[in-house]
Amino acid sequence: MTENLTQDLFHTGLGVYIVVFFGAAFVGACQLILKKQRPDITDLAVLGLISLIFIPTVIQLFFWPDLLTWLRRDTAEIVHHLQPWRLLTAVTVQGGAFGGAVLNLVSLVLLAPICGRLYGGKRMWLCFLIGTIAGELAGLVLLPVGAGNSVGNFGVAALILVGAIRYTRGWLRIIAAGILALGLFSLTWLDIHGFALAAGSITAVYLISKRRLLGGVVR
Repeated sequence: MTENLTQDLFHTGLGVYIVVFFGAAFVGACQLILKKQRPDITDLAVLGLISLIFIPTVIQLFFWPDLLTWLRRDTAEIVHHLQPWRLLTAVTVQGGAFGGAVLNLVSLVLLAPICGRLYGGKRMWLCFLIGTIAGELAGLVLLPVGAGNSVGNFGVAALILVGAIRYTRGWLRIIAAGILALGLFSLTWLDIHGFALAAGSITAVYLISKRRLLGGVVR
């Protein structure tokens, strides 16, 4: 029964990941269409973030598999051997199957150019880092060994979704709120991605509120 429950949670979690990743990309793309803009993959902040993940992932998958062991989140290594940098380097390699790595990379390539265009590279990077740190800290307890940039992706998705809730109206706002609520629902089974999305959302609310107070508007 425990095995069946684990499998159910895995499939449910995978479904949530896909909805959040591609749902946020859809919502962000709609915002750009309404603003008559296009994603900018040539932006240095966007290229830098994608390269930070893509290059070590390719090296790990095709040339040096042991890179995963050196960079992944490992609670024993972090706590007992004082290697806190693993909380950040874990997102530069992939701990799951090849399909999971492809999903993580494709999601980032979709989300980063959209988020960068809508809210700027600095805000995108900050939400990626906050989502990463929150997800990895949760993983220290809930999933002691792991890797992958999905937690950072959730931080970027949070900025897109929160921004859509704040700046759009009608059906697009409803869709964004629904996707965000679904992603946060993963907290009920203590999924580390739920923590990443929650932290990214809180950060996004702060950034957007600060922008509003300063008189800024979405570009």
